[in-house]
Formats: sequence, structure tokens, C-alpha cells
Amino acid sequence: MVPIMIETLETMRRVALSCLSIPYFWGGNSPITGFDCSGFLQHILLSAGLDPPGDQTAQSLYDHFDNRSMTNHGLRKLGALAFYGRSVTKISHCAFILNGFQIIHASGGDRTTVSIKSPYGFVKVTHMDYRKDLVDTLMPDYGSIGVAR
Repeated sequence: MVPIMIETLETMRRVALSCLSIPYFWGGNSPITGFDCSGFLQHILLSAGLDPPGDQTAQSLYDHFDNRSMTNHGLRKLGALAFYGRSVTKISHCAFILNGFQIIHASGGDRTTVSIKSPYGFVKVTHMDYRKDLVDTLMPDYGSIGVAR
């Protein structure tokens, strides 16, 4: 099972890095039309078969993975998900962790960024602590992918 998890995380890392510089677009969930933070995270999760159904917000992604019994909190390694905001009930941003100190995320825009003709942000790699409001990190149970339950 460990080789499957390593392969899954490497696929997710490649998918995430292939999206560098795609414009920020509020509500965006496509490498063609642009991403917001949760749309980008869902795009990465889709490559592992873990994308929750429907359009998710950063808060609903946190709630979804926090409610899974195998989720580990506080990890800072490839595959963990970083959540930012005022508290665990006020999540406003999410990202994919690349290693112990870097994240990749769609950032730099807001709810007024509804056109990629003049984007304010894009998918980029930054330091995990670039924002001072990191609330939690969660590690989904990638080891269960493809395992019959």
C-alpha cells in the first residue's frame, strides 16, 4: 500500500506544479478558465480520486477532511492540506503542501476577480507561513485509495 500512496502523492505534486501561473479567478476550477483556492485544491484532489462532489469552499473542504476519522492534524509534508482563516469555523483560504515549508495555491484575487483579462493573482508556490493565519493542516488518508471497504 505504501508504493500506491507515494505514487499518488507524486501524481498530485506533478498536477499541482503543472498549474503554476494559471490566473486566479473567483469560483474558478479549471486550468483553462482559472482557479480560486478551493477550485485549485479540488483539481489536485481529483487526481487522487479524493475530490468531494460538487463545488466546495475552503471551509467545506476543511470540514469534509476534518470529519474523516483517518485524518492527521498538524502535519507539514507533501500531500497535507493547509487551511487559513480566523478559526476552524472561519476558513477563508486553502493550499496544497509540497514539503515542510512550501505550499502551492491559487492566490492574489478575491470575490471581485471575475475576469482573467486583468488577473490580480495566479497559482504560485510560497512559504507556508506567508500568511499569519494558518489555522490547521490535514493529511487525508491517501493510503485507502483503491482499497475496497
